[in-house]
Amino acid sequence: MQRLTTILEHGFQQARAEISELLNAHGDLVIDDVRLGQVLGGMRGMHCIVCDTSSVDPSVGLLIRGRPVIELQDASPEEVFWLLLTGCQPDSADLQELQDELEQRRSLPGYIRPLLTAMPADSHPMTMFNAALLAMQHESHFAGAYHSTAKADLWRPALEDALDLLARMPLLAALVYRQRYGLPDVDIPASTDWTSGLALGLLGREDQQFRAMLKRYVVVQSDHENGNVCALSGHVTGSTLADLYYAISAGLNGLAGHIHGLAAQDFVRFLDQLSADLGMDADEEQIRLALEQRLAAGRVIPGFGHAVLRLADPRFEILYGYAAEQYLDHPSFRLASRVYRAGKKLLQDLGRAKNPYPNVDAITGVLLRLSGIPQLEFYTVLFGVSLSIGMLAQNVVSRGIGSPIVRPRSVPLAELRAASRA
Repeated sequence: MQRLTTILEHGFQQARAEISELLNAHGDLVIDDVRLGQVLGGMRGMHCIVCDTSSVDPSVGLLIRGRPVIELQDASPEEVFWLLLTGCQPDSADLQELQDELEQRRSLPGYIRPLLTAMPADSHPMTMFNAALLAMQHESHFAGAYHSTAKADLWRPALEDALDLLARMPLLAALVYRQRYGLPDVDIPASTDWTSGLALGLLGREDQQFRAMLKRYVVVQSDHENGNVCALSGHVTGSTLADLYYAISAGLNGLAGHIHGLAAQDFVRFLDQLSADLGMDADEEQIRLALEQRLAAGRVIPGFGHAVLRLADPRFEILYGYAAEQYLDHPSFRLASRVYRAGKKLLQDLGRAKNPYPNVDAITGVLLRLSGIPQLEFYTVLFGVSLSIGMLAQNVVSRGIGSPIVRPRSVPLAELRAASRA
């Protein structure tokens, strides 16, 4: 990986120099204010962490290294990983070098299968995936090199860990999937590319349509700046100079929540309940009434809204467009489409939602089930595998630019009460 390390070394040296200059010349510059509502609202919208790999523009959507995600929907995960790390898309030689490097690292330690076998049969797939990932921590290059490596060079062993984990993610996800659901083993040749290996490991056979879906799914989920719970958890853990195994494990734990990584399966369950109550042929007016009743009962409509975006989520549109090409006449897709339209119209009419559009979680679970993955609990693992690409890149970059430990101040509620009365 000589070319990659050369690009990163040059880029990190420039970034460190720029950070030092900014701190010396403008360290007291105010770039944001903090409102009481943000403190009580989970720090939403506060600008407080550097993230170069991607950003979310409220009026544009996800930008990966400044490029709208829609421009990258046909890219491979390997290409996106290179882009996240370097800021540039790889040429054919760069891509081949990365793929060759991953091929050499594409194997799981022998102790992983017995570990998974020893776990309870009803373990959540994310628990199995995360336990196996954390079990490999003793192989961390970063952990082994920490005491003998200059702080400015810690990105090098971090990159080694990132490449190991990136290469192993498809194999580990496939092993967890097939073991958890009692499916026969599948041989995944080391020479397969990243997406093909994951697709083969899940379906157990070659399927170009499934591979094409999975490639697009992974890319649109690969990064979402540093402020989402998953990436933030990984960033905070990595900022302590814990290795990437600990950092990614922390991020995956953050992903396993109902309003984050479990949102896709929750939307599918909601769709199933709607179908059971109203039938697969329910029209938009029937659906609207059901949604109104749900809101009146104090419950949210799953799969709608976004913490940052104030327009339709481009990631939703990419995956919805693909689903419409493949499953336009499928009853489940048609029902979901009516829910999207009815929900959007209702939220717009009520005027209470800052973002009335369906989000990416409203389509990912629907698409995965239509594509042949019916086990809802596993959707979180696939989300984690995808978002790990971004977390790995973010942590390497953070070590490269010398990001400090994250340590914000907290404030007692009593102080907020006093400040509000002043």
